[in-house]
Amino acid sequence: MKILVSDYAGHPFQVQLARQLAVLGHEVAHVYFEGFQTPKGALKPREDDPRGFSIHPITLNEGFNKQSFIRRRAQEIEVGERIGRLITTRRPDVVLSSNAPLDAQRMILRASRQVGSNFAFWVQDLYSEAIKNILHKKFGFVGLQIGHYYQRMEVKLLRSSDLIVAICDEFREYLREHHVSTPSIVVENWAPIDDFPSPDRAAPRPERPFRFVYAGTLGYKHDPGMLLMLAQETAAEIHVYSEGPAADYLRRRSASLPDGKLVVRNWVPFEQLGQTLAAADALVAFIDADAGRYSVPSKVLSYLCVGRPLLLAVPDSNLSAHIALREEAGLVASPGEHQEFVEKARSLIANPELCQRMGANGRAYAERAFRIERIARKFEAALLRPETVFSHRSYADDAQVV
Repeated sequence: MKILVSDYAGHPFQVQLARQLAVLGHEVAHVYFEGFQTPKGALKPREDDPRGFSIHPITLNEGFNKQSFIRRRAQEIEVGERIGRLITTRRPDVVLSSNAPLDAQRMILRASRQVGSNFAFWVQDLYSEAIKNILHKKFGFVGLQIGHYYQRMEVKLLRSSDLIVAICDEFREYLREHHVSTPSIVVENWAPIDDFPSPDRAAPRPERPFRFVYAGTLGYKHDPGMLLMLAQETAAEIHVYSEGPAADYLRRRSASLPDGKLVVRNWVPFEQLGQTLAAADALVAFIDADAGRYSVPSKVLSYLCVGRPLLLAVPDSNLSAHIALREEAGLVASPGEHQEFVEKARSLIANPELCQRMGANGRAYAERAFRIERIARKFEAALLRPETVFSHRSYADDAQVV
């Protein structure tokens, strides 16, 4: 097949999948938005890239305005249109699209329909739920109505797709609630484990304070105060690798703390991420209670690869909590329960044997679950299934709703 993998964010595991699909003999174009502010995966051409694999960054003529809802929406539509033009030029058999904001996803689906491409909606987040939650808090009733508009759009896009790839069973519940009958499969997210160093269990622990590391986006669904609280209320040092307003806030607050207690640096290149995470004694992730219904923090999957225990503040129903508790790979506190979060952090600090055991459990799980050969075969089988073949539905019929 000719496959176009559209990964708006440029995350590590999507481009790994694109490369592996090319290894299987398909012609694969991987497309991503270069200007989106988030840690990126291995998006530069490699000498060992398989034949038939290509990378296509999408750029804008100006910087991406993440903080302005109106300007951001216009730019997301423009990115979707540019991805759409690439689709009309390459005319793939199938488009597998993930992480795209709904306005951009609408453009990508429209272009796919225009050239007869099968369209697979890879659901990484339930965007309309996020929009409703954020805008309702910010703008009240008006924000809630905007959220309902995007929910109608999202449901229509899901119904208009030929295949849905959901990252957890909870997302399939959302499909049932909204009467979406499009064929669907569940493929849990993963991390490219071969790009992360295998833990050296024999290496002695460095003579320094216990170190928590947070690496990734700090956005609307995150509370940077959790990291500040760890620095203020535990004996550990906190290292943060992020960018944007929340990271700037932490950088300012770090000035009032002892030197080295809270260290804030920019995102590291993907090639350095494994070593950065491995320098931690424990790895932190959190998400607020509302966001936990529609989003799974993918940074946790990278964390598991380096064999360090997890300290999470996420809802019990979130997939990351399921993994951490089921595999005994970390400790989980409820979002907003600050004292519980600090107490679990102190438990890790005080118990090096527990840290070692949980880190080993997490790495063992990653070695079992993150084999790209098996994952790519599952995607390939789903994209080739007869019942998911493009059905020539007219997207124009949906235009007045979407």
